[in-house]
Amino acid sequence: MEESTDEISVLHVDDETEFLAVASERLERADEGLSVATEDDPRAALDRLAGIDCVVSDYQMPGLDGLRFLDAVRNEYPDLPFILFTGEGSEEVAADAISAGVTDYVQKGAGTEQYVLLANRVRKAVERVAAQRAAGERVTAHESPVASDDAEQADETDRADETDVDWHRAVVETMAEGVYVIDADYRMRFVNYRIGDTSAVLADDWIDQPLSYLAETGVLSETEVTAIEAGVDTVGDGDADEVRIDLEPGIVPEADVVELRLTRMTVDGEELVLGTTRDVSDRLERELELQRTTERYRTLIDNFPNGGVFTFDEDLRYTLAGGEGLSAVGLTAEDIEGATPHELFPEDIAEEIETHYRAALEGEQHTFEQSLDGNHYRVHTLPIGDEDVTAGMAVSQDVTERKEHQRELERQNERLEEFTSVVSHDLRNPLTVLRGALELAERTGEAEHFERGERAVDRMERLVTDLRSLARQGDRVTDLEAVALPDVIQGGWETVETEDATLLVDVHATILADEGRLRQLLENLFRNAVEHGGNDVTVRVGPLEDGLYVADDGPGIAPEDREHVFESGFSTSDDGTGFGLAIVREIADAHGWDIDVCESEDGGARFEVTGVELVE
Repeated sequence: MEESTDEISVLHVDDETEFLAVASERLERADEGLSVATEDDPRAALDRLAGIDCVVSDYQMPGLDGLRFLDAVRNEYPDLPFILFTGEGSEEVAADAISAGVTDYVQKGAGTEQYVLLANRVRKAVERVAAQRAAGERVTAHESPVASDDAEQADETDRADETDVDWHRAVVETMAEGVYVIDADYRMRFVNYRIGDTSAVLADDWIDQPLSYLAETGVLSETEVTAIEAGVDTVGDGDADEVRIDLEPGIVPEADVVELRLTRMTVDGEELVLGTTRDVSDRLERELELQRTTERYRTLIDNFPNGGVFTFDEDLRYTLAGGEGLSAVGLTAEDIEGATPHELFPEDIAEEIETHYRAALEGEQHTFEQSLDGNHYRVHTLPIGDEDVTAGMAVSQDVTERKEHQRELERQNERLEEFTSVVSHDLRNPLTVLRGALELAERTGEAEHFERGERAVDRMERLVTDLRSLARQGDRVTDLEAVALPDVIQGGWETVETEDATLLVDVHATILADEGRLRQLLENLFRNAVEHGGNDVTVRVGPLEDGLYVADDGPGIAPEDREHVFESGFSTSDDGTGFGLAIVREIADAHGWDIDVCESEDGGARFEVTGVELVE
């Protein structure tokens, strides 16, 4: 293209940043008078329109497509040239673009010639707007007000007619399909014959001929002509928005199958049918190859253990599905095949799945994890094929048990670290007391030093006992049985030194639990109440909707201490080991229960155990 001295500022908007880099360079090379800025977010582009001479935009963009972007541009800059440069080459997009008032429409291509075409369209659009503005200024300067209005209206009419002509020409030249207009009498009113890579042919001798002319001249068979006439009738009656017919045209031998799509349209009150043809031979061959490929995987898919195997096509639709794990999520192969992830799974899960599926179709492999209905899955996605990837595969394995085992190991490691800390900290104090008492006893022989040593030994024994109990209680409960609460409550109370304390039982339910561990939980709560509330404390055990509570009328627990009382080694009593309530928490966790502490009605402590399964 000849270099122009008039620099034109272009804003190119496309969500593919790598494509923008290549396209802007090619566009500037096609016309050195163009200065191209790029933006991958159409919303952000709306803030960059000042000083721009022309906008070039993609059609299919997430969040704001090309036509809605055009509407937003027109609201602020009604005369700004706007060219749709898109890979979407269907007549629906072209028709929508025309209706929306886009300045021009150019289809993307792999070669550089499309950029020469695009650069030419950009320059012509900008020059046309400049000429219109200049003409408007001349009319304003030299015509009377009335004459100016008439001239402006006439000029606008001429420009509208010119725009319509430009539009028809632009659509016909850039669409990948052949275009036909057929009336209710099956006459061909317009013909722009094009199939695949074949150059467009304006078949003038077809115009105003009936469809039967194509059979007479050997272009189509009589059967195909009859099918087209039936399609025209169906679309014309409004029973279908679109009719698709597969043809085998003799006029283009290299095209094995051509798809004819018929869509109704109205022009000046006349009902017409718009037809487009596209060579779908390659697509059908890919579909056949995909079918062959997926069939090779059917044996694996149908018998895959502990998970599922899926194949999907370029539209991200499942073509095969199977495996023992489908029933775990309430689906069958029939539910999945033909659907997309968004039609089957929640939005966040489907979005992640489709992201990895698209990557597989680009030749990439990925492994990721997801959770669904309480189960955990590890998913591996990969492309099917070596060079021309048209399908992908996803292999999903249920790793719920592995995850649970991993979490159990983590809990055990945490307890081990906790025990190590306790042993190194809590046992050090009584050992220090014992060592000092022995030294003093050896030096003085006084009995009080021996007594102090005995007390230190007793404390160490209690610590060791509680530590062993704490270690055992961390194991998950697996064997549950029906336990009558009144019996286990009374049994636990009788094993605790309660002095003059009083027990009030107001619960009669039967629950599922490990009776031995439940009894120890209650014993520790009773012992805690007596140690902190005194020998005459009153303890009440009552029901909750999904559990029980143990409350006392002692001094209670300060609010700032409540979040720490279940920690190992925490105690507000000089004689306590600090493990009693930690053991209670471990027993509750092992059952899958929750435990919390608050203030009782009498101002004491109230421990609530919830998440308990009651026996009807």
